[in-house]
Amino acid sequence: MDRLSSVQSVRRDMIASLDALSSVLVDVRGHLLTVNDRTGALIAAQQEPVAGVTHIPELAGDLAKAMRHWSASMTNGTSRTLLRDTRKLLNGLTRIRIFFQFLATITSIQISRSRSGQLSAFVGALRGVSAQIETELAQAQGGLDAFDQSFEAILAVAREGADHLDPAARRLTEILAPIVAGQAQMTGRRHRVTAQAQELSGRIEQVIGRLVGTFQFSDSAAQRLEHVETILARAAARGPGAERAAFERLAAAQLQALERDTADVLSLLDDSFQTIEGLGDSFVAELAAQRAEMEPLLAAQDRAFGQLNEALGTVMPMLQGIIARSAGFEGQIDLLHQRLDNLAGIGQTIGLAGVNSHLEAARAEVGQKELTYIAMSVKETAQQALKTFADTGRTLDQLRKSFDTGEFSALQDGMNRLEGDLGQIATGLEQARTRQGLLSRLEDETRTETAALARLAVSGRQMTSALVQTILRIEALGALLQEGLGATPDLSCLDEISPIYTMDREREIHAEVMGLPLEAAGFGAAELAAAAPQDTLDSILF
Repeated sequence: MDRLSSVQSVRRDMIASLDALSSVLVDVRGHLLTVNDRTGALIAAQQEPVAGVTHIPELAGDLAKAMRHWSASMTNGTSRTLLRDTRKLLNGLTRIRIFFQFLATITSIQISRSRSGQLSAFVGALRGVSAQIETELAQAQGGLDAFDQSFEAILAVAREGADHLDPAARRLTEILAPIVAGQAQMTGRRHRVTAQAQELSGRIEQVIGRLVGTFQFSDSAAQRLEHVETILARAAARGPGAERAAFERLAAAQLQALERDTADVLSLLDDSFQTIEGLGDSFVAELAAQRAEMEPLLAAQDRAFGQLNEALGTVMPMLQGIIARSAGFEGQIDLLHQRLDNLAGIGQTIGLAGVNSHLEAARAEVGQKELTYIAMSVKETAQQALKTFADTGRTLDQLRKSFDTGEFSALQDGMNRLEGDLGQIATGLEQARTRQGLLSRLEDETRTETAALARLAVSGRQMTSALVQTILRIEALGALLQEGLGATPDLSCLDEISPIYTMDREREIHAEVMGLPLEAAGFGAAELAAAAPQDTLDSILF
């Protein structure tokens, strides 16, 4: 077989080998992109632990302290003192009512002596005021008794709630300690998975870059052999001599350069297939370890949440009862104010001109000095009653303020936070289970893809054996052309062949054979460097 036929045979075989290899590389590219997609999804799925878990014991402990402090302050503090003062003031009104009745009794004695109609009307007015005070005071004292009972009931619930919350807080700490430790462990695991996923993405990008170079070479190699055929055809047309020797030397140089370039591509492919064959093994192993750790952790979190609800199950109703009862305090205080307003209205009646006019008319009619004492007593008692009403009103306002500014708002806030945290934990645990399902699916898909890549890498490495034979044949052809060179070549005739070149690599070899600088052959490394990043696997394949 002559040299031209040999080159044609090599070109056909190389095209067949590269076409078969390209088919494998297309599949490799698809699996690589899928793995890269799954890797990105895995990175996104690595989220932080469920919020709200770690500070639950501290919150429960704070609530217990707040309830204990509140119950102590209610027992011995301002609110308790104001309650006692209110009861004393109301008891003072009872004495005032009795004194009014006493005055009416004394005055009625005068009726039997003087038989005064005016004096009788005055006695009736005093007894009417006393009866009204008695009625309204009974209702006010009844309201205070109800308020006091609510107060005592809340104190009892607060003490019981604090007694439950203290051990509950310790129990919560025990329940959540392994969960907190497990989450810290999983945080480290997530960081490792994320780091390995990012490393895997980088390796995939590197392999894809190598595949781009392989496809670029497979496209150019056949053209370069075709150009060698053209060079050898020109040589055969010249006949023996210096011009033929020049074309054969150029063809030999192009073949030798192609042999070296093919060897470099073969080495690149071998490295890529080695990378692909073990691609993702450590990452998949890390994912499997993560799954193995996550399953018991999620189960433990579910158990802990159940224990959490159980530990707080008796406490939350107590807190809710305290809040509900404290809201009722406002209404009870308003009712007491209403009773006090009614009493004050009666007190104002005491100073009306009608009562005084009865007394003055009686004094004028009877003309006895004893009525002077009665008049002074009525005035002083009325003033004392009005002062007692005012003092009681101020005390009730202070009592209202003591509850508005006390621990009720702190307890309400703490309970709201506790309920919010429990809801947040429940949502977070559900999200964690959903996320774990996603991670498990992505792990299985990644394992499937990397296994497929490993199989393709084995097939690809087997196919490169055909390229090894092609390299040997190209090397032999180049050596054969070099051995056949006899006459001193006339390199000037090679100028006519330069227009056939379509690649800088060919022009580079042409310039080397002719002993010219690379710029003279139109070759520029800067141009290649600028063009290479624009090439992608998609731009080459599709």
